[in-house]
This record gives sequence, C-alpha cells and structure tokens, in this order.
Amino acid sequence: MLVFLEQPDEAEAIPGSIRITTNTEDGKIKKSISYKRRIVDRATANLLEGYKVTRLVAIYTDETGNQRVAGSPDYPLKFSYTSGDGVFTCKLEGEGNTIDPFII
Repeated sequence: MLVFLEQPDEAEAIPGSIRITTNTEDGKIKKSISYKRRIVDRATANLLEGYKVTRLVAIYTDETGNQRVAGSPDYPLKFSYTSGDGVFTCKLEGEGNTIDPFII
C-alpha cells in the first residue's frame, strides 16, 4: 500500500462559522463538519475542487478545546462545497464505528 501525504491544508475557516455535528444512525457514528472560507483567488477553488475526489481526514478542535481526528483510512470524509457572497461554504461528512479520538 502506498499512502500519499501532502502538506496539510489549513481550513482557513472564518471564525464563528465552524459547525460540528455527530449523530448515531443504524449503529454508525455520522460526522459533519461545515465551515465558511473566504474566496481569495481561483487557486483556492481549484484546491477545493481537488478535495472532492480525495479521501480526507480532518483534525479539529472540539468545544472543550481538545484536538480530535475525524475520519480514517477505512472511513474517510467526503468533501463538498458551494460558493456565493464572497465565501466558500465547505462540508466534510463521513461515518465510522467509533467517536473521534483525541490527539495527545
């Protein structure tokens, strides 16, 4: 197996725009992370477009200030976005068997 790890991308989320939801459905834990990112240039749109066809793992800070990991190689997150009003509205969604682990 070959795993390609490129330089991580800072989400550049607009402060206050991040929304994280976790639900359990049919024994699976479903995760959704959404945020807004300013439209700076066409390169950002190209980058986000590439994420739509990439298996992703996200590192985020939860409401208590702990860093956590969402997604895994077996249960990657799927990326989507829309644009309007000068921002990209981004969403990462996925499901897994366990809640997101902490980063120590």
